[in-house]
Amino acid sequence: MEQIEDSPINATQIEQWTDQEPVMSRVRNFVQSGWPAKSPDQLITPYFKILSELSIQDGCIPQGSRVIIPLKGQPTMLQSLHEGHPAMQTIKDGIRKQFEGTVEQKLARFLLTFRVTPQTTTGVAPCELLMGRRIRTKLDRVRPDLKLKVTERQSKQKDVSQQVVERSNIYTATWDKVYVKNFAKGPKWLPGKIEAKTGPVSYTVTINEGHTIKRYIDHVRKTNRLRRVEHKHSRDSRSGS
Repeated sequence: MEQIEDSPINATQIEQWTDQEPVMSRVRNFVQSGWPAKSPDQLITPYFKILSELSIQDGCIPQGSRVIIPLKGQPTMLQSLHEGHPAMQTIKDGIRKQFEGTVEQKLARFLLTFRVTPQTTTGVAPCELLMGRRIRTKLDRVRPDLKLKVTERQSKQKDVSQQVVERSNIYTATWDKVYVKNFAKGPKWLPGKIEAKTGPVSYTVTINEGHTIKRYIDHVRKTNRLRRVEHKHSRDSRSGS
């Protein structure tokens, strides 16, 4: 009742409406003096069904924690609630600020903005509290997506790793004939044979009648592949001359 007294419509006004309405006056009398064994007429029956929930306070008839508003005062009460409710007023103001679209479209845009805007009390958006995640908006689409960037980079790393694995499986048989890069004086590539695979991308190769060296996969070529490369270089040289 204190909240009603603080609002534009107070308990005194509701008591007056109750006095002026015959049905509500009779119900109040029954609550005060006692109910008959059965409902006296159909107008009283709805209240007779909930008689255990009714009481009297300041001349008004509360039903539990709610106050019954007589019919005469219901339109006035509804208008007062709509005008004074902060959320309702906020929605009205939000719709007025929009110039395009129907009322439904304006309301939908306002509600979306409200749901994705962090609140001052919690520091997070209502959609995150409700669903545990943010709702994507047009602004999110133009903002750099860190998660997508990480996913793409991981995918590229996976592709590179897969290529390395595939390349490392090129030389599987011991004594495969290969060429290895020569870092000393002499030919750029030396013929040899795979002796063993010493790691995911490394091999030991036998060259020069028993001399063993270690090379990574980037410095090992199959004989037929190296011939194709040398042939291409030779052809390009002749074309240039």
